[in-house]
Amino acid sequence: MAWPSRRAGWPRGVNTPSVASGGHRRSRWNGVVGESEPYMVSRAVIFDLFCTLVSPEDVWPARFNRERAAALALEVDPAAFESFWWTDGMERYVGEPVADLLRKSASLQGLDTAAEAVAAALAVYGEYHDRALASPRSEVLTGLEGLRERGYALALLSNADDREVANWHRSPLSQLIPDALFSYQIGSVKPDLPAYEAVLSRLGVPAESVVYVGDGGSSEFEGARRAGIQHIICITGFGTEAGLRPHSAIKEASTLADVAVPSVRGIVPYLNSLR
Repeated sequence: MAWPSRRAGWPRGVNTPSVASGGHRRSRWNGVVGESEPYMVSRAVIFDLFCTLVSPEDVWPARFNRERAAALALEVDPAAFESFWWTDGMERYVGEPVADLLRKSASLQGLDTAAEAVAAALAVYGEYHDRALASPRSEVLTGLEGLRERGYALALLSNADDREVANWHRSPLSQLIPDALFSYQIGSVKPDLPAYEAVLSRLGVPAESVVYVGDGGSSEFEGARRAGIQHIICITGFGTEAGLRPHSAIKEASTLADVAVPSVRGIVPYLNSLR
């Protein structure tokens, strides 16, 4: 099983999506903004979440280390905790509750952790994910609203554990993308094929009619291609601004996509070119 990269976008509408259909003209993308035609081919957009639509690094303090903070709240050795968290603890991304893994990490250190310490560790572990989800950038919300107005069905596929997205339902994003699939719920992570099959099944559209939007972390673009998705957009802004990924990694991810743009607001011109 392929696991998410710890530095590349943690673990990225309508209840029953209706995708418009119509003309079949495709134009070559040249980066020129233009108004769309009054018709479109069948199309939906699948988004990654972290480092694509929001980023906890936008709101957490400088030099903040989430794993160390959780370990200190749990009252365990930070080095041993981090070693566990990025090995056996990765099971959190396919369904193991974070609270159970916190208790397990303490038990492996011979400690019987109090419920209060587990609660404190859960709070610090997810605090900045909560804040990021609660306050997406206005340009992201505007971009998503624009896509809905143009008739695109929107979905989300994210490598995420249960604590990272515990407050997804409170996020303004959830009102725009109610079809959200998280790896801990479906038991499969990107870039594994079942993750993409799950979201395509939810949308009820063929892979070739879908556009995938992400930052390229966790080899998600390669997985999307294997799933038959033909159009991929790389979002570069969060990774560049927060220094989450080296420039070479961002450049490499961009080469695997059809186009790279700084934010969601920039994807509409490319989508127009596919009509």
